[in-house]
Amino acid sequence: MAHHAKGTVLKRGDGGSPEAFTTLAEMRRIGGPNQTKDSVETTNHDSANFRKEYLPSWADAGTVDFEGNYLPGGATHQAWEGDLEDTTNTNYEVIYSDSGSRKASFAAHMTAWSPDSPHDDKATVSGSLKLTGASPTRKDSHMPLDRDEILELFKSAPEVRLVKLPGGEEVYVRGGTGLERDKFERAVCDKESNVPFRGLLAAMSICDAQGRAEFTEADAERLAAAPAAFLEPITEAAFELWGMNKRDREDYEKTPEARLMGTFPPRPRRAPQMAKHCRRTRRNRRARAEPLAKLPEDRRL
Repeated sequence: MAHHAKGTVLKRGDGGSPEAFTTLAEMRRIGGPNQTKDSVETTNHDSANFRKEYLPSWADAGTVDFEGNYLPGGATHQAWEGDLEDTTNTNYEVIYSDSGSRKASFAAHMTAWSPDSPHDDKATVSGSLKLTGASPTRKDSHMPLDRDEILELFKSAPEVRLVKLPGGEEVYVRGGTGLERDKFERAVCDKESNVPFRGLLAAMSICDAQGRAEFTEADAERLAAAPAAFLEPITEAAFELWGMNKRDREDYEKTPEARLMGTFPPRPRRAPQMAKHCRRTRRNRRARAEPLAKLPEDRRL
């Protein structure tokens, strides 16, 4: 069945063990792997019907070509641009959008990285990876991940994003790990601490281009005192990168007492038809109870 290609990503490995893969941000087209195979002609005087004959020969794993928006200050773009200087192959993945986990894994090296900055349009970049050796290994998205694949997936470094502030300045913001989110939620929900959640989230999210934290939790109060207009874009990006939803945000914005005790919406008023039915039911109960009240107590059930 056909599917929409939106959501396909190209990732680069860091060479670690287990290896973590980082997505090349804001790609608009990912083509390949474009595999080919050579043929050797074996046509001879005994070939029948004047038809040429061939044998399969060397296979070429091909190339992966890509293009997208150019982010010269982006951490992933800077790292990939530096791959042109490498003299060794690197592991890459193309993850398709059919179910989010069908992927082609391969070793390759960068052969082209071409930024383009026209005066009347957005800045773009195109590039090419040359695959080496065996054909890309593919994994069906419908096959559950095994233990090693789960651990490898969970070892992926949190995404780093460049966020623009109202004055035009830019800061890097990163996502958090599960342990970091647990630590954040314990601090925010602690009735005794009363820590400002925006300041703490900014302190745990603002980083450098490599994802290293620029602040500690002790800086939460100072960051919370910054103008709200500066904190808001950082908070919005952090919420997305940390996997938090609208309900999480509503919970964090409550006072510590409200978070611990829970808040409940006001009881909705009954519709007129339901209210009329309830009054009729109460009258019927009273009507049935009146005859019983006139009976002696020893005869009442």
